[in-house]
Amino acid sequence: MNLFKRIIFIILIIFFILLITILVSFKLLKVKTTNILNDYSSIYNNEKYKDAYLINNIDVFKQDISCGYAVIEMFAKWSNINITEKTLYKEYGRVVTSTGKSFENEMNKQFKDYKTTMYKYLKNTELIDKIYNSLSNGIPVPFEWAAKLDDVWTLHYSLVIGLDIPNDVITIANPYGYIEKITIKEFINRTSFESYDNMPLFLKLGFAFNIFEKNTIFIIEKKLNENNKDEVNHTMKITINNKEYNINLEDNDTVKSLIKILPIEIAMSELNGNEKYFYLNNNLPTNSINPKYITKGDVMLYGNNCLVIFYKSFETPYSYTKIGHIDNLDDLGSGSIKVKMDN
Repeated sequence: MNLFKRIIFIILIIFFILLITILVSFKLLKVKTTNILNDYSSIYNNEKYKDAYLINNIDVFKQDISCGYAVIEMFAKWSNINITEKTLYKEYGRVVTSTGKSFENEMNKQFKDYKTTMYKYLKNTELIDKIYNSLSNGIPVPFEWAAKLDDVWTLHYSLVIGLDIPNDVITIANPYGYIEKITIKEFINRTSFESYDNMPLFLKLGFAFNIFEKNTIFIIEKKLNENNKDEVNHTMKITINNKEYNINLEDNDTVKSLIKILPIEIAMSELNGNEKYFYLNNNLPTNSINPKYITKGDVMLYGNNCLVIFYKSFETPYSYTKIGHIDNLDDLGSGSIKVKMDN
């Protein structure tokens, strides 16, 4: 085989490897997209979502440089911090928020008193639940979606500032310069990019190769005062069957007392096909309420010493004291689980 034939052969091999990689990536993207588009109709009859929330003091304006910088400026004005599109561009000389991860990093850099966490490829129900929880705490939610500018679809950042599930209204502060009120169905069609007609190939490749993400939001949480020793750490590590998760902790006396008895390694038993439980040796202070609805990932205390991890969502008539929540918890299946908790 002469040199020319060898070069052609190598080029063909590279081409076929690249082609297979692209086809596999598109297949995986289709699987991920199918997985996030779950049925969310139960939210309309869920007591948890009966209250509507709207953040009124958001200054909406038309972006001058980029949607990512404009959302940062809107959040900065809301939190009384002097950051603008122009100051960001002056700092870098370019736009540094083109991907979700870079936007998350910039939010954490600019807002020292807040922690921003990106959640990508959330199921519809998880997406709605996280937005609702953040708005109920009075904090707007940046997110990625498909939005039109001059009747042309774009990949875009905006802010969710209101959610009224019973009346099927979600309110968006759009840095194209206006407040947008749409149905939850339209919102999900656009966060999943299902509504983006005739998406260019380079954007499809961006999604296939995880440069861009679907059903992606950025949850912003106020950091606790590190000088106040009575306050708890915001998160805690928990290992379940050798897989590590984070528990987003409540700030209450129950959590403070639980932390004092850590670390612990326990075997939690199965109950009702939706929870794992373990009776602690120590009684903890309680402030039990009936949450009416359990969300997958909730960590609760039943009575004064029964630790419970819920791995499915359902309505409940029972009362619990809230400990925290585990994001993206797997289905824990039947049987007992090994759990290690360490502060």
